[in-house]
Amino acid sequence: MKKTMWTRWFAAILFVGGLAACSPKDINVGSWQVIPLPQEIMETPEAAPFVINSSTVISYPEGNEKLERTAYFLASYIREVTGTNVKVAVNGGKNTIALQVDASVSPQKDGYELQVSADGITVKGATEAGVFYGIQTIYKALPITDGKTLGAVPAGTVKDYPRFGYRGFMVDVGRHFFSVDYLKEIIDMLAMHNINYFHWHLTEDQGWRIEIKKYPKLTEIGSHRKETITAPGSDKYDGVPVSGYYTQEEAKEIVQYAADRFITVIPEIDMPGHMLAALASYPELGCTGGPYETATKFGIFSEVLCGGNEETLQFAKDVINEIMDIFPSPYIHIGGDECPKVEWKKCPKCQAKIKELGLKDTPEHSKENQLQAYFMGEVEKEILKRGRKMLAWDEILDGDPAKSTTVMAWTGVKASVRSAQSGFQTIVCPISHLYFSNPGYNRLTGVTSVARVYNFEPVNEALTPEEKDRIIGVQGCIWTEWTKDSTKMEWQMMPRIAALSELQWSRPEKDLDGFLKRLRHQLDLYTLNGYHYKEDIEDVTMDINPACDDGKAVVTLSTFDNAPVYYTTDGTEPTETSSRYQEPFTIDGQTPTVKAKAIRNGRESQVVEESLQYNLATMRPVHLNSKPDDAYTYKGASLLVDGLKGDGNYRSGRYIGIYGSDLDVVVDLGEEKEISSVSVSTCLVPGDYIFGLIGLEVNVSSDGKTYRKIASKSIPELEKGSKNNVTNLDELSFDQTKARFVRIIGKCTPVLPSWHPGAGKKAFLFVDEVGVY
Repeated sequence: MKKTMWTRWFAAILFVGGLAACSPKDINVGSWQVIPLPQEIMETPEAAPFVINSSTVISYPEGNEKLERTAYFLASYIREVTGTNVKVAVNGGKNTIALQVDASVSPQKDGYELQVSADGITVKGATEAGVFYGIQTIYKALPITDGKTLGAVPAGTVKDYPRFGYRGFMVDVGRHFFSVDYLKEIIDMLAMHNINYFHWHLTEDQGWRIEIKKYPKLTEIGSHRKETITAPGSDKYDGVPVSGYYTQEEAKEIVQYAADRFITVIPEIDMPGHMLAALASYPELGCTGGPYETATKFGIFSEVLCGGNEETLQFAKDVINEIMDIFPSPYIHIGGDECPKVEWKKCPKCQAKIKELGLKDTPEHSKENQLQAYFMGEVEKEILKRGRKMLAWDEILDGDPAKSTTVMAWTGVKASVRSAQSGFQTIVCPISHLYFSNPGYNRLTGVTSVARVYNFEPVNEALTPEEKDRIIGVQGCIWTEWTKDSTKMEWQMMPRIAALSELQWSRPEKDLDGFLKRLRHQLDLYTLNGYHYKEDIEDVTMDINPACDDGKAVVTLSTFDNAPVYYTTDGTEPTETSSRYQEPFTIDGQTPTVKAKAIRNGRESQVVEESLQYNLATMRPVHLNSKPDDAYTYKGASLLVDGLKGDGNYRSGRYIGIYGSDLDVVVDLGEEKEISSVSVSTCLVPGDYIFGLIGLEVNVSSDGKTYRKIASKSIPELEKGSKNNVTNLDELSFDQTKARFVRIIGKCTPVLPSWHPGAGKKAFLFVDEVGVY
């Protein structure tokens, strides 16, 4: 926004505020316990806080337009949070928030220092960006007063700087288009979380969203699709056309809006795969010449740019050069992911180019993968000519790219390790933790969902110190296949983006409880801004564990912010007249259902309900002879006898994951009992290498030392086409027999079958419950 516009805007605020001026006497003091948490906080509790009132001035150095703009940002934040109008001026005396640049404050350009006393606040940044992050901390440290009291911040010193220089967030607009105004709102959200890179995924099979003047058909044709598939795996379409693109002037507007908030926009033109919208516009760019159609469903398509066609390569160079004219970013992202080579293997031009380049299959890289590396390397030369750096997804490592490439490691945690060990600067963004739109992880709810992000460590301990230095940043991502509106976008982002900001900015040490205590104020700021956070964070967390050896269970109820919790054990809906939770309580088989809700100032959370399904093994001592996978151990063996059925999401914490070996579990029934059957409940996700049992065996013992086999059976292996995310129950009945110790062995699928993409590799087995009857 130009200086004159800022001046007019703020004058209007002062005028309106002056009409409604009042003199509240009460003072509400905020807290420096904000998100992301600063590196050093040294409060002076005996000193008076700095109180913001209508006489407060925000000062900036004369002639520094960046700090002038930052001063007006802070003034708007103060009004938003406290209802107080403050002045902005070049000079200020007492009662001033002074913005200054001082390179000695921090060796990092984004570092800053706050000095706070009753007389004023000094915000010193190593650069103007550092000052901006300093005012973000003030913004989040202020109490939300609604103008009823004066806001204040504690006296003391805050010294802060980020852990990573690259702190990114990606939004895909290829699948669904979002307006310029809404993208500005997203940029404001990123600024609140100290994020400094907005990765803008502009092109997809389902839509080309950026104007390229040399190739007008990209937006005339490629920005449109006739309809969209209605659900994953469906064969139904909604019949609703989708369209939209950004002109180059609109893109430059977004770039400037972000730059005013010290955020760099990184454009992505994904190539040579994910190009159906471009092929629909210019069919000659493909291996077959088409016809092609902008995709109406989601997934990976074999129709990709022709890797051996010089005209296609020139197209890619032309597009990237126009993109660099629009975006001054030091990074230009050219994708490189999910590019099948089916057509390349058949294409005369691709095979001729492979021969010309002398490419040969190697144990590490097929010749087609090397052709992709050549193609992207030629595009990278255009990027390097203009002093920029190429960014690409980690599949580029399959073709041995130049070390000048910066890699975004998305396919898993191992990808970032591989990239850094291979000598590449690496940005960590694994689908398993930082893809906020991934359906498998979106089924995680409440604190579990946030904790999965917060507890993730982006710098893997498998790396050497030199390799760790190649981890330059962390990024969260949202893909919009199933995200059509701003509300869903925001609940996918928030509150997990708060946890992401701590990964990017704060120390690596983890304190989930401390983070959750700070989260309440952050959620209140979201509400103040009109953002839609995912409200299941406010639901009750119910934890059920064996009491001891008598088959009873202990129930613990909690909320992230210690809100009052009310519960029932008789199946009725809890209200404020129900039992208020004070401490853990015990239930048994006579009380199978517990319901609970939190009530905050009359505002009720959703009801959380757990129903225990009892059998002879439920809440009994259990020993697991198998070794669970470290990533899927959760509570350990007690999960197998807690009476809680799995929910079809193997990441939810309800399942134990075992890799490449059998289930071997022993249940102590406490005394000899008559039994006649056992069961094992599993989750089947063949797409993720998770198969079921191929056999079941039961052994019994009276002393826990000597066992005898009493029954076994074979179970058919999963067939091709089996569905994902399916719960399954395998049972084995036998003649009634007495036993105290029951050993259940579930035979794992030894290796993935020939029809599976991972044929020959070991399979996972995910078990949530064993039963004895």
